[in-house]
Amino acid sequence: MQFLVLVVVFLGLLTSCGQRKAPANDARFNIYKSQFQEEAKKRGIEITDGELSLPIAFGETGEGSDGICTIPGMGRNAFSAAANNLFNKENYDRKFILIHPDILEKDLFYIEAVVFHELAHCLLGRDHTEEKSLMNFSQERNTDYPMLRTVYLDELFGLEANFDDFNMQLGCGKPADSSEFLEDVLYRSFGRTLRYSIFPGDNEESSEVFCVNSILK
Repeated sequence: MQFLVLVVVFLGLLTSCGQRKAPANDARFNIYKSQFQEEAKKRGIEITDGELSLPIAFGETGEGSDGICTIPGMGRNAFSAAANNLFNKENYDRKFILIHPDILEKDLFYIEAVVFHELAHCLLGRDHTEEKSLMNFSQERNTDYPMLRTVYLDELFGLEANFDDFNMQLGCGKPADSSEFLEDVLYRSFGRTLRYSIFPGDNEESSEVFCVNSILK
């Protein structure tokens, strides 16, 4: 019996010694988790609080990368060469996301795009693509994201999204009544405010024009 107990303890030590703890979650990223969950729900996709418990923290992400998602059990991370270089020899106890601290020098739309990109890796299983998408690594910094946010997110969550079909005009006035908003997103992050609202445009030539107000404070 004593021998059996020793064997069990020894095997437990072998397992724990080969595994590292994921970094602690930085609560400042919780607003992005909530926004991601809310945007998914709008599009008929349920992301549970348990899934959103994955840690997001600031840390080293590798050269040329603003963020990485690493998933235990995948061996080499399928999504990121930077993650391959950093974590391909590590065995972590859970999936997590790291965001490079220099990202705080960017605006909130940029930060949101990067965090949503990594959440899509970790929670949706999305890989990089050559198409127009937040998952196109070269396009996640697109200057049109603040204007076409809703279209990018439709695509991100698997809806059909033809970017050319949306006639958006940036900063073309304000609706007389907030009830006219087709979409209104407002939140604070890192001491700043992001607001994204869409409402019908006042265009005599076309009723298909939508106004977009993208506000950062």
